[in-house]
Amino acid sequence: MPVNTTPRPVAAPVYGPVNVTPDARRVLAAFRGSVQPASGNAKTGPMVTTYSSPATCPTTCPMYGPARPDGRASGKAPCYAAAGFHTRTAWNRLASPDAGAAWPAYLARVRASKGPRVRVNVAGDLPATPDGAIIAPALMALARAASHDGSRVAFGYTHHARTPANLRTLRAAAARGLTVNASADGAADAFAVMAGAPGVPVAATMPADMPAVVREEGTGRRIVKCPATREGSGVTCDSCGGGVPLCARASRDYAIGFPVHGTQRKRAAAAIAFVTARAAGVTA
Repeated sequence: MPVNTTPRPVAAPVYGPVNVTPDARRVLAAFRGSVQPASGNAKTGPMVTTYSSPATCPTTCPMYGPARPDGRASGKAPCYAAAGFHTRTAWNRLASPDAGAAWPAYLARVRASKGPRVRVNVAGDLPATPDGAIIAPALMALARAASHDGSRVAFGYTHHARTPANLRTLRAAAARGLTVNASADGAADAFAVMAGAPGVPVAATMPADMPAVVREEGTGRRIVKCPATREGSGVTCDSCGGGVPLCARASRDYAIGFPVHGTQRKRAAAAIAFVTARAAGVTA
C-alpha cells in the first residue's frame, strides 16, 4: 500500500451531508477526541493513535462496566481499555466536556497527523446515535482523514451492535481506506460474525491460553492470534505485517484473536462465557 510522504493541506472539517439527523448532530456536537502523533505504548509502537471519549462506547458491549452473569452493562466502570495506566489516563482526560478536541478539530488533527500508519480509537468507539446506529457520514469523514484519502494505512475496532446498517457502514469505511474490525467475544461469536457478515473484518477477545490458530470444525474459518501478543515476538502494531498490520487488512479471510490479559482478565473471561452461551449452537 502506498504511503503518503507529501504534506497535505488540512481540509475543512466536516460533519457529512447536510441531511445528518438531529440526533447525529447532537452526538457530534458532544464528541471529544484526541490524537497522539507518536504513541509511547510499547505494544502499539510509535504510530499515530487516536482516542474517543468514554461516551462513545456502546452500553451493549459485554465489557461495558463490571461483567454480570446476565451480560448486562452496569455502567459503573469503563471498558477493557481502562486496564492499562497510560491508556486509562489518556482516555479519562476526555471524559470532561471541555477536554480534548471537538469533532471538526479532531478530524482536522487526524488528517494533519504524519506517519504511514494510524490506529483510531485505542480507547473509545465510533460516534453513534442513541439507538446504536454508527453515524455513517461521520465515519466516512474519519475514514478519509485517517487514511489520507486512501494513501495511508488506517485501522480500528468497534463494539457497536452488528446491525445490517452498521455492517454496511463498516464495509463503506473500508472502501474509503479505514478498516474497522467488528469486535467479537470468544471464538463462537467471532465465527458467527464471519458466517453472517462476509466482507467485514473481525477481531475477537479470546481466552488467555489461546493457541496460535483456532479453527472452526468443518468450515475452514480461522482465528489467528495477534502477532504482538506472542511471547518474544517483538512485534508491535506499527511493525506488524511488514508495515500493513493484519488488523488493517480489510479483505483478509480470518479473524484476529487477542488473548485476555492483565487486571481485567476475569471480566473479559466472564464476557466471553456470556456471549458464548448466547451464541449457543455455533460450533467453535
